Amino acid sequence: MTRIAIDAMGGDNAPFEIVAGAVWAAAEYGVAIELVGKQDRIESCLEQIENNVENENQILPKVVIENTDGWKDFEKVAINKFLENSNFGLTLDIGHSESIGNIDEEFILENKNKLFHFHIHDGTLPDEKTKSYGKNHLTLGTGKINLEERLNLAKECNGRCVIETKTVDSLRKSVEWLKVNKYL
Repeated sequence: MTRIAIDAMGGDNAPFEIVAGAVWAAAEYGVAIELVGKQDRIESCLEQIENNVENENQILPKVVIENTDGWKDFEKVAINKFLENSNFGLTLDIGHSESIGNIDEEFILENKNKLFHFHIHDGTLPDEKTKSYGKNHLTLGTGKINLEERLNLAKECNGRCVIETKTVDSLRKSVEWLKVNKYL
């Protein structure tokens, strides 16, 4: 049997969503999963899940796959296979997308009905001269991304948005940008 180790403490909704997803994956795919993290918190999550299953309130987490540096064709085939299952979806990281020239855009939009989660930060396109990635994790409003278009897509998809920045100051400025532009 395949064994997989998962960091239960990492992620936006850790540890509960991570633990619930691991329980589901173990049952769905017959894999052994070792959860790594704070044992008392993991055990508490497992108890909650057990109680919900006993009460027939089955927990079905969403597992979302994020674009980072451009998916290869074979990865898109695998992602499409995952997306056949209602528990899988996509994360659009708008800054990463911009910094690699939006090469996954067509694939993501073809699967717009599975787009549940957005990482929002500003960014720039790749540098054609140096062939280097563009910049990302910039304060909202300081890069080249059409943020109105991206945030409208998030709204259209009823997606959860997470602001990703590198500093507290950048986060504050990004939140202020969202307020001034009436997104908050």
